[in-house]
Amino acid sequence: MQRSKKAKVLTSVAAVALAASMIIGGGTYAYLQGVSDDVVNIFNANQVTVDLQETTGSEYDIIPGTSQEKDPKVTVNATVDAYVFVEVTDNTGGLVNWEIAEGWKELTGFGKTVYYREVKASDEAYEFDVIKDNEVYYDASLINEDMLDENGELKDGLELTFKAYAIQKNMDTYSNGSYKNFSNAEAYIIASTDDAIAVTTKSRAITALKYNKNVVLGADMETIKLMRTSSNGQNVYIDLNGYTVNSATSDGYAIGVENENADLPTTITIQGEGTVDGSGNSNIKQAVYAHGAGAYVVINSGTYISPDSTGELIYADAGGHITINGGTFKHSVPKWTLNLKDNSGSTIVVKGGSFWEYDPSNSTTEPGDPVSFVAKGYKVVEEERADGTWYTVVPA
Repeated sequence: MQRSKKAKVLTSVAAVALAASMIIGGGTYAYLQGVSDDVVNIFNANQVTVDLQETTGSEYDIIPGTSQEKDPKVTVNATVDAYVFVEVTDNTGGLVNWEIAEGWKELTGFGKTVYYREVKASDEAYEFDVIKDNEVYYDASLINEDMLDENGELKDGLELTFKAYAIQKNMDTYSNGSYKNFSNAEAYIIASTDDAIAVTTKSRAITALKYNKNVVLGADMETIKLMRTSSNGQNVYIDLNGYTVNSATSDGYAIGVENENADLPTTITIQGEGTVDGSGNSNIKQAVYAHGAGAYVVINSGTYISPDSTGELIYADAGGHITINGGTFKHSVPKWTLNLKDNSGSTIVVKGGSFWEYDPSNSTTEPGDPVSFVAKGYKVVEEERADGTWYTVVPA
């Protein structure tokens, strides 16, 4: 026979009353309980601030053979390790001479004059001179004509400008879905405008390029590959900045673009001094590769090598496009310096650069050879050097 709901309720009430009477009345039953000590987490506030001031004024007279005091000074408050940068804009046309103060290192590859230094975390402010001996000086050989413009008027707009920046080390941030990484002194953001991101690992380079960010190398690394990811296409550059990219991965090339959508082209421009090495992979070996009708590579500078006999140095297939405006190119088998996959609609156009033992206007890699990769309006100049014959492309 099933008990009624009312009987159940009465039984429960009686049980609760009995338990309460046993606890209050000092019965033999009690709750086991304990309380922990507090765990206190302390968060320290930090700051990185920078200021730049001068006490010597802002107007100076150029008098040949003299010097003048000029004392820009950077003040940094950094409670965490940081980098400090000074960007210099010199529009004096060589009329004003100066040197950077000790302790600053020049940061190259950004298209502007930038110096940096590291500072350790401190509760005290740092102060750094910018100009050596706090003075500018004027060459004694300057004459009246040096002071005049092309119209015979005194030159104006002669300005020397300094601007300081500071940023904490090892900072990762996300902004509008775009990943940005700053890891060391080479990770300087040009003029704080996000023009380029310096990277020290392959993964950071690829991620930055993926989000349509320009890249400046801060270390040697392996294959950098860009595949179209943006709905609007991409146009980015890689500044080699003195470092090397090799093709040691299974991709078989050092720097490449893969994009088959001609309506949304993807372009990587390679610039700066450094090395692109196509000899690292055990199978295919290429320094630069463009695959697909929407894949474009522009080479402005750098050194491109492949000491191994396997593979091409510069290669395009499936309609890929490569333009060479400058750089140095050396393959151990010169014939394979430049190559297209036969009948693929791919292109290589040469408007500059120097090629070892290879004449880009007389290539034997294509059907119906010889063919010329040299653009109209350009020519090849042949030069004998100690290591062989070099062919340099120049305007006709």
